[in-house]
Amino acid sequence: ETGVPIYRQVADSLREAISAGVLGANDEVPSARVLAGEIGVNYHTIGKAFLELEGDGLLIRQRGGNFRVAAGADRDAAARLLSEKVADACDTARAQGHGPAHVYQLVDLAFRVDSAKESS
Repeated sequence: ETGVPIYRQVADSLREAISAGVLGANDEVPSARVLAGEIGVNYHTIGKAFLELEGDGLLIRQRGGNFRVAAGADRDAAARLLSEKVADACDTARAQGHGPAHVYQLVDLAFRVDSAKESS
């Protein structure tokens, strides 16, 4: 039990799938009933996740109530996931007594390490 509501877990999973390109622009998302049956939750739970993603501009509703991935949703989903991870890291740093300067140093170091890996 994560303490995160199921609809939010579903929405986050769909965000990750969109961000990773598993679901691309204009791809149709399975219906709430189909997805609910696949993962074993109430279809209203899936509907709530779809509405959240629609509100975020990641899904668009088609005629007949079907949802499709919005154009540009992959960038939007990736940006939101990154923002959430940065916020979580900042919360962790703050809880450990670190300030922004220390976090900036860690981010700078991480980028330099990644650059060194790519060039070798």
